Parts: sequence; structure tokens; C-alpha cells
Amino acid sequence: MKKSLSELKELGRLCRGDILKMTTVAKSGHPGGSMSSIDMYLSVFNMANIDPENPFDPKRDRVVISHGHTSPGVYSALARLGFFNVDDLIAGFRHAGSIFEGHITRGIPGVEWTTGNLGQGLSAGVGMALAAKITGDNYHVFVLHSDGESPKGQIAEARRTAKKENLNNLTVLVDYNDIQISGRARMCYMLISLKNTNLQDGILLKLTDMIMNNYSMPLKKLKATN
Repeated sequence: MKKSLSELKELGRLCRGDILKMTTVAKSGHPGGSMSSIDMYLSVFNMANIDPENPFDPKRDRVVISHGHTSPGVYSALARLGFFNVDDLIAGFRHAGSIFEGHITRGIPGVEWTTGNLGQGLSAGVGMALAAKITGDNYHVFVLHSDGESPKGQIAEARRTAKKENLNNLTVLVDYNDIQISGRARMCYMLISLKNTNLQDGILLKLTDMIMNNYSMPLKKLKATN
């Protein structure tokens, strides 16, 4: 059963606690990016056509997480939505023998793609969306990635391929939190550049008023579709 907005807000609070617990127990992990993206994860996994009771259904929607180091957020969202046990997650995260590795790994219920280097998730999502077009399947593909990986050339190439192939079964969401390991994302790739490069490639951008009016807000979401 899909969650209401009020239920998702409460799950967001619980998930942030889960993120702190599992990274504290493991003494490693990435809590910051996980907390930034957790609302996005909960919203997408909740609305997508994915059944926790049958997570590998061939007709399911595909959700690709590109910034897989935010695994605490991905795992906690999936656990709180019923894909697996949250206590097993917190106790096992980043421990030897556990399926809950530091980067999300395919095979865990709800995880479609094993992450590696940043910037590759959109290419994987484009491939899945193109496969659905070729086979005539009716699933939708969601790709979630971070602002810090947006300058990578592979993302631009994947974006142009999506436009060329008219992949209207693909939705991309970018977590623009303006933070990366070396400082502010705006210092190397400002939001206006992100907007312009997408528009130049013929991609329709839907930006929230918060992004348009105040670049300094801590959480900003950018949704791109063609």
C-alpha cells in the first residue's frame, strides 16, 4: 500500500535515525549525502510500481541510484517501505558477510544496479529505458543522481542519447544540495550551467521555486524529463 505524504514525512524522520545508527555502528559510511537524498528515495520508491512482496517482478519499474555511496539512505528507505528488515540492516551495514555493502549492490530487493564510479547511473538507466522500448515492456525508469557528479561527460552523452531515442519512459532527479567533498558544487558547476546544458540538449527541466529563487537553501531538488 502506498504511503501518504504525512506517513512519508514520518518515515523520513525514522530513516534519518537509521542512517545515523548504521553509520555509527559500522564506524564508516556517508550519512550526509544519505540524509540529503532520503526524501527523494522515499518518494520515488513509494510512487514507483515496485512491490516489496515481489521486488523482482519483470514488469516492475526500475529505480537506478547513481550516487551509490548514499547506501545508508537507499537501504533505510527500502527497509522502512517493507523490502527487508531494518534491524538486520542496521546490524549488518558494512560488516563482513552482510549483503548491505558500502555501495548499493544489485540483488538486494529494490536495488537495480551496482554502483561504482560516480556519473554512470544515467547511462544504465538509459539502457534500461531503451530496452523497455525495444521489447515493448511498459515499465518506467527512474534515475537519481547527485549534483556533484553532473559535470561528468558520460552524463551529457547519456542525456543526449535519451533525447535522441525519445525515452519518455525515463525520469531523472538530481539532488542539488550544493555540497561535495571538495567544497560547494556551485564553485565548479553552478546550477545555471546545469540548467543551460540540459536545455541545450533539448531536455525539459522542471525546477522548484526554491531552486529558482534561492540557491543557498540546503535541500534543492531538480527533476528532469524529456
